[in-house]
Amino acid sequence: MILWLEVLQWAAIVLIGILVVGVLYLVTDIQRRLGPDNGAVVPEDGLAIGATAPEFTAEDRRTGRSVSLSDYRRQRVCWPSCHRHADHAGSWCRT
Repeated sequence: MILWLEVLQWAAIVLIGILVVGVLYLVTDIQRRLGPDNGAVVPEDGLAIGATAPEFTAEDRRTGRSVSLSDYRRQRVCWPSCHRHADHAGSWCRT
């Protein structure tokens, strides 16, 4: 009886080890896909109202073309997630 308990204990230890290795593999794969971490684009305390936002470029998911923040300078724009984050967004934001 004791022999079976030891075998079961070692099997559980091996299973936990396999799970840990699998999780570590997935985490490193996600980090590889995301690329290097350059830190936050916006400081922790955010930008002051009217301050110039930092420049960045991203791919438009609908058209596939590269879009830069400066393309929208002096225009009122609405990112798709703004409605979730600001209750007043609907009054001036059109998607």
